Amino acid sequence: LPPQAPMYSGPDQHLVVHTPDGNRRYFSLDRLESLLAPTLFCLPGRPAIISPIWRSYAEPLLGHSLQGSFFPKASASLHSDRIYLSQPSSLKYFNRGTLMLFYESSKHKGRSQVVALARVREAYLKRCDSFAVSDLTQSVLTTTSLTDIGKSTMKTVTVFDNIFPLPNPVDFKVLKRLGFGRPNDLITTRAISDEQLQAILIEGFGRG
Repeated sequence: LPPQAPMYSGPDQHLVVHTPDGNRRYFSLDRLESLLAPTLFCLPGRPAIISPIWRSYAEPLLGHSLQGSFFPKASASLHSDRIYLSQPSSLKYFNRGTLMLFYESSKHKGRSQVVALARVREAYLKRCDSFAVSDLTQSVLTTTSLTDIGKSTMKTVTVFDNIFPLPNPVDFKVLKRLGFGRPNDLITTRAISDEQLQAILIEGFGRG
């Protein structure tokens, strides 16, 4: 791989890879991350968002909990592509290739921490009454629990993959220091700056 990370220009930008035989090959960022999955290239300037999730949904969807469970694993854990559901107004944030940070909120005894990182594959709107049971096998919600995330008749369906549970979940006190201290900052999906992303990554991965 290049010794220096290039600036991000899109999921289809090409990266140079030097093969063992001395040749150079070019792969799109999207394809390279898929071939090396689970791998994410957090290139400078890559768009990133932070999305809230309840603890009861976070653990089966992301598999980040260090504590084992005697209960059967959710069907979502069997899929490399998983689904995050949110309000329709959040669709604008979930562009292909965007890095997605999951914030486990304090609700229902949550940790108030950023617990995992993933890649957005695609996102679209879907009516609640058009979901079949099979549509939600990659999610941790059901046709009856969709109202847990709001009463809107439409939902944003975000397909994501390449999940990285953070070795060191990032506490709210750190997020507050990075500018997330207002009451409404972490109750819905929002875009974050490159500086905020890099600071969270350093905190989440930088300590042995």
